[in-house]
Amino acid sequence: MSTQEQAASSTTSQSEGCNDAGYLAWRTQLEAGRLYEKGASLREVGEFLGTGRAGAFLTLSRLGLIGDCITSRIAEDAQ
Repeated sequence: MSTQEQAASSTTSQSEGCNDAGYLAWRTQLEAGRLYEKGASLREVGEFLGTGRAGAFLTLSRLGLIGDCITSRIAEDAQ
């Protein structure tokens, strides 16, 4: 286990009884969202997550990033 994983593990076990795997999955999803916000493509986010483009789309839509992006692009096109 890396130093970062150990730090995350000890922090997790001290906070609200979250399990390590759940915490790391949550952190991974947040990082994927950050990558997408910085301009990464769905393919790149999918590679980061190890899920492909479909998995990246589902993750980003759960985070509310895909819907906001599409809504803002539609609004820009309407102007």
